[in-house]
Amino acid sequence: MNFSKYNFLAFTASGANLTSTAHELYTDDTVVLETTGTLPAGLAVKTTYYVVYNGITADTFQISANRGGEPITTTDGGTGDHTYLKTNRARLTPFYEDNR
Repeated sequence: MNFSKYNFLAFTASGANLTSTAHELYTDDTVVLETTGTLPAGLAVKTTYYVVYNGITADTFQISANRGGEPITTTDGGTGDHTYLKTNRARLTPFYEDNR
């Protein structure tokens, strides 16, 4: 099974938004973060985080240490290249024909 890592940036002006163009993440998806330097303050590598509903758009998302918890506030952008790995199962939607 192959997994893909996706780049993200932390916006320190908002304190909680992460951005990744067309991320396709949904509320309650889980991600693990990695970096070539240091992650933004408030985040840790090899830790499972949950995507939360607050502020989620096609290109931005927020994460929490707990499912449905408060978004983690970052205080800086960190250094290096940041990536996340989506670790939960794929979200599958049945085709219309399957609902007969």
